[in-house]
Amino acid sequence: MRRVNLLHAHGSPTGYLYRHGCGCAVCRAALAEAHRGWVRRNPERALAANRADKAKNRERTSAYYRRWSAANPDKVRNHWTAQRARRKKAKGDHTAADLRAQIARQKGRCFYCKTRLGDRHHAEHVMPVILGGSNGRENIVAACPGCNQSKAAKHPMDFAGILF
Repeated sequence: MRRVNLLHAHGSPTGYLYRHGCGCAVCRAALAEAHRGWVRRNPERALAANRADKAKNRERTSAYYRRWSAANPDKVRNHWTAQRARRKKAKGDHTAADLRAQIARQKGRCFYCKTRLGDRHHAEHVMPVILGGSNGRENIVAACPGCNQSKAAKHPMDFAGILF
C-alpha cells in the first residue's frame, strides 16, 4: 500500500497515513483536506481528471439513472428546478404526483392564462425560489410554457400586472 507523506491525524505510532487512512473520521477529514489542497494547486489537472472520469463512466451513469427513473416514476421531476431549489436552500419538496394533482385542481388549464395545457406544461413556482419561495407542493402550480418563461423570477403581483 502506498504511503502518503501526511502526518497521521490522531498521532499513530507509524507517523504516516496510508492512502485511504485507517477509516476514522479524523483520517477521512485529513485526506479530504489534502485532496482539496491538491485541487487548489493543480486546477487544470483536476478539471481534466474530472472530465476524463465523466467520459469514462457516462454510459454506466446514464443506465443507472434510466433504471432509477423507471423504478421511481413519482420521484422524477424537473432536474434543473430541483437543483436550483437545493442551491438556494429552499424548503419543501414536490413529486410528479403532486403536480398531477395540481393539474386536476386547475382542470387541465394554465394557472395564469387559463389555456388548455395538454401534454406541454411546466411546474411553476408561484413565489420564485430566488425570492424566498419554497419548493414544496403548496408553491407549485401548472403553467403553459409561455407563461412560465415570461414570468421567470418575477414576483407574482408584478407578473399579474403585466398579464392583465
